[in-house]
Amino acid sequence: MNSASEAEVLFRLFELNLGHEVSIFGGLYVRPLDDGRFAVGSNGLAGEIGWEECFDSSIVAIDRFIELRHQFGLGLDHEHGKT
Repeated sequence: MNSASEAEVLFRLFELNLGHEVSIFGGLYVRPLDDGRFAVGSNGLAGEIGWEECFDSSIVAIDRFIELRHQFGLGLDHEHGKT
């Protein structure tokens, strides 16, 4: 799956407005907030302290999530060398 397809899937999920959170191995996540914004964060990957960034747009948050996912090499596509 390419980044554009991945972004489309996540955008459609958040468009449902049901409060879904998406995470990779429980570490890196993207989720909607109660105030209509979106958060991208980490629960502490590789022993690091957790952090969270907030965005007004789901599209910007999704793009950031995908960027970080690839930067950190997270996901089965990275583990199986399919990136």
